[in-house]
Amino acid sequence: MIVEGSSPMPLFLVTCVCDEGVGEDSFRVVDAPSRSAVAEYMVRDPYRWHAFLERSHFWGQVRDSSWSPQELLNELSGSYVDGDSRYQLAIHEIARIEPCESRITLGLHPMSYKNFRLEQVTRAFSLTRNERKDLFGPVTEVAVSPLLRSTLDDNVPLAIDVDTEKVRAELIVAPVLLEVWRLTGRRIGFFSGIEFEVAPEQGLSGYCDFILSRSPAQLVLTAPAVTIVEAKKDNIKAGLGQCAAEMVAARLFNEREGQGPTTIYGAVTTGTAWRFLKLEESTLYVDRPEYPLEPVGRVLSILLRCVGYDPAAMGATA
Repeated sequence: MIVEGSSPMPLFLVTCVCDEGVGEDSFRVVDAPSRSAVAEYMVRDPYRWHAFLERSHFWGQVRDSSWSPQELLNELSGSYVDGDSRYQLAIHEIARIEPCESRITLGLHPMSYKNFRLEQVTRAFSLTRNERKDLFGPVTEVAVSPLLRSTLDDNVPLAIDVDTEKVRAELIVAPVLLEVWRLTGRRIGFFSGIEFEVAPEQGLSGYCDFILSRSPAQLVLTAPAVTIVEAKKDNIKAGLGQCAAEMVAARLFNEREGQGPTTIYGAVTTGTAWRFLKLEESTLYVDRPEYPLEPVGRVLSILLRCVGYDPAAMGATA
């Protein structure tokens, strides 16, 4: 592993431990090209490793040059702890060093998407926030199907009366997103309440309210493009952090998989109001306007653009 500002060679943790625990003299961090190279250092300069080798009962053989580096590695693989009289000697490559700031200084551990505030996301993932841009400009409206029109006419008054996040999500948000799914000819994916574990050590874990993906696959999430968050207590601003964290996770997911968009969109909604976001390179855009549900053709048009479709090709009108 190469760590900025340190040796260009990998780092290895050499441990010599017993069942009574670990002390400051129980381990040593060294840089070397490989585990074999660390073993070679031990064989060539055994006195430097005298305490480790003696406690693990390897001192005599290494001191007398009885073993080659490979033979020493073979012996290490079979070493074991025997009470406090015999220690286990091992060489571990340090494959990952986690930053302290993103988890401790910023209070992100333990975390999940819902715990993030907007300023935490921008700091933890080194993003620049832009709240001055109108992301979509003049928005054209797509034609609304009779099915969606009838559904919303029935559902919206009921959802407003009941006024819980669950009811608003089921009666308003889900039908709107399913309309987008139909408008694309079912060529995108629709996911609701999905567990999205991407980088738990960075707080990028938990359940997402809704995700739209660029892939029609439904059994396994592929190429997430838009994350949609239900606003808690009708507070869209409070949901921006959660949405931004899910967007960061979606981009990281696509980068790891080697497919899917690198520009990710998001939305926080109460069902009757929508606020959109965009993550592009190192900039997180928070759209200036907040769009009401009606005219719903306008919200559909924006969502279509977020999943990579041109609303004009679907008969959108100004």
